[in-house]
Parts: sequence; structure tokens; C-alpha cells
Amino acid sequence: MLLSVVIPVYGSSTILPVLFDRLVAALSPWTDFELIMVNDHCPEGSGKVLEQLAAQEKRLKVIDFIRNYGQHTAITAGLDFARGDYAVVMDCDLQDQPEEIKKMYDHLVAGGYEAVFGVRVTRQHNLIRRFESKVFNALYRLFSQNTTKTTQNIDNFSIITRKIIESYRLFRESERLYGAVLGRILPEVGYIEVVHCSRYDGKSSYTLSKKIRLAANTIIANSNKPLIFAVYCALGAMTLSVVIGIKILVSYFMGTSVSGWTSLMLALCFFSGLQMMFLGIIGVYLGNTSTAVKHRPMYIISKTINISEKLKNE
Repeated sequence: MLLSVVIPVYGSSTILPVLFDRLVAALSPWTDFELIMVNDHCPEGSGKVLEQLAAQEKRLKVIDFIRNYGQHTAITAGLDFARGDYAVVMDCDLQDQPEEIKKMYDHLVAGGYEAVFGVRVTRQHNLIRRFESKVFNALYRLFSQNTTKTTQNIDNFSIITRKIIESYRLFRESERLYGAVLGRILPEVGYIEVVHCSRYDGKSSYTLSKKIRLAANTIIANSNKPLIFAVYCALGAMTLSVVIGIKILVSYFMGTSVSGWTSLMLALCFFSGLQMMFLGIIGVYLGNTSTAVKHRPMYIISKTINISEKLKNE
């Protein structure tokens, strides 16, 4: 049995040697495994560290992107090259522990699942980060059509079967979230509690603006609910305008109407803003559609290490 471990790499050059050693030790129960680390054009020297590690261990396979494409595209590239009967997806910051992989695998086999996600017992993030995660997951649950459970204690740390790897590779949209794609494939996945630690070194590269952009793009790419929400808001605005119109007519015939700029400008600004917001939502959908029909490659690889030419050509 071959186990593949897929890890997107960005901004973790000092963590990689420790992560590599702990992975090799944690995966010793397997007869065979491969580590697939995808360097998402990290500017901090992660590529050189990965080259050195790959020279020591041929089971470490390195994919270098020609530019930065984002964490979830890096996960996709890793799964594209994964040959394992099972694949583990995890981050490179050592907040998710390699030693928990065996527990996740046992739970997947015992429960007959196709995918199992790790649920963090205690999330080691500051209050602001946890608040941002709560807001993102609340909005995502509200607007998305994803069936996979989403909370601030569940991220990318997971294990999936070969069947799900092949299914995942069929989804080629550029705007993607790993868990959202699995939610479109599977109606139900397994969950198991795992230990979550503080970041080993450095800090997260996800700024607030990146998180907002990721949230908006993910929701729009995976759901039509914002458009449906826009329709309901438009119906509500129409109903409100009819009620206000009736009130104005009644006041006119009763001779109590008072003309004023305040009410007029408030109504004008409100409905104009509503229209512009919905036009913006529609514009984003059209932009995503335009990108999809161009069939541009999801990512471009500058070089690979320890990956056969046959696998690269598949």
C-alpha cells in the first residue's frame, strides 16, 4: 500500500527540515509512502531547502510553481501527481501533527469512509484569527451549497482514498477550496479529533484582505445562492416600494403629504446602492465564467524533483 502526503509550501523554510524528519518517523508503519511538497513560489528560500531534502530522500517529490497560485491550487497539483492508494493533505506549519496521520487512517478504514477530516481539539490561534474563521465559516455555510461540515476547528488536514483522488482531479475550476470540492464529491465524510499546536516558526501569510478575497471567490465559485439572495432582496425592495407608494397616495388624498428632499434622497441612495451591489455580484459571476471558458492551465510548473518523466506526461 502506498500513502501519499501532499503539502503546499509557502513561507516555511525554517520549518521544513523539522517537518520532514517528523513525517519520515510518523510514516514508518507504512510499507511505502511518498511526500509531495509543492513550493508555491515561496520568496523565502523554501525551494533550496526542498532541493537539499529531496537529495537525501528520493521519496520526497518536489513541485516548483513558476509563480504563486495559492494554497488550494498547490494542493490540487500535489494530488495530480499523487500515486498513493490514500492521500493525506496537510499544511506545512506543523500546527497539524504528522503523528496524527496514523489515527486518521485507522478511523477511515474502521468507519469505511472515503474521506476523514481532522477536528482540532483546541485551536491554537489568537482571538482575531478565530473570530475571522467564525465569520468566514458562518458566511460560507449560509451562502454555499457545500455538504461538508465547516467550522473554525476543521481545515485541510485530512485523508482520502484513491477513488476520491481521481474524482477530485476532475474538478478544474481555478477558484477552489479543497474542502468545498470534496463537499461536491461526497455527501458525507468522517471526522476525528486531532491535536492542534501553535505555529512552529514564522507567521501565517494569510492577511485579512487575502481572507476576504478567498471567502468571496470561494462562495461565488461554489454556489448560486448569492444570485438567489439578490432576487429575494429585489423582491423585498419591490414590496417595500409598493407599501411606501400606497402610504404616499393615502397621504396625498388625505391632504397630509409633505414633500421633502430627505426621504427622496434616502430612497434613491438605498435602491441605487442595492442595484450596484447586485450588478457587482453578477459581474463577478460573469468574470469567473469568462476565466473558465478560456481553459487556461490552473498552474504552470517550473521544475520537479524526484518525479519521473512518465508521471509528468500523464
